[in-house]
Amino acid sequence: MIKFLSLEISAPLAHIFNLSLTSGVFPNKLKQARVVPIFKSGDQLDCDNYRPISLLSSISKVLEKIVAEKLISHLFENDLLYSFQYGFLPKRSTEHNLMQILNFVTKALNDGNFCIGVFLDLRKAFDVCSHDILLKKLCKMGVRGTAFVWFKNYLMGRTQRVDINGSLSDALELSISVLQGIILGPRNLRNVDDLYICSRS
Repeated sequence: MIKFLSLEISAPLAHIFNLSLTSGVFPNKLKQARVVPIFKSGDQLDCDNYRPISLLSSISKVLEKIVAEKLISHLFENDLLYSFQYGFLPKRSTEHNLMQILNFVTKALNDGNFCIGVFLDLRKAFDVCSHDILLKKLCKMGVRGTAFVWFKNYLMGRTQRVDINGSLSDALELSISVLQGIILGPRNLRNVDDLYICSRS
């Protein structure tokens, strides 16, 4: 629908987006999410066996994609990412990570050394992600001023309602977590294509 009406709504949307980015305020109407639990596996009566997928406004996703492109450009342009960070980035995948490990192990064995691997998997990482820690990380990576205020405002005051077979729960405000389904979430950042290299303001 947005693509179909692009000519008519591009000017007002650009105005709203520019206001948001220059003022550091993310519109409250775009912070409301409808969450649909998707069954993964195991006991269907156990809530932990469902993945909460957040359905958000398409307009919100357009604005988030603009910000995601700018953020990734900033991180690459200033060489702020760990060289072995393969997951959740455009044109990289966990397959690159597996090749890196395979090369490391093969070289070590060929050199007559021992190899020990330690693998960590954080359970419910999305659900317990601290906004304060995220903001500190952004600040450390040079996201400051109005951009920092925008991210802070983007995270605060978010609400969600759970939708189960068309029945909606009461709205609940979120003080932690990163919603699964947002463009600025790690699962979606890797899908941002055609990065624009932006000069630092």
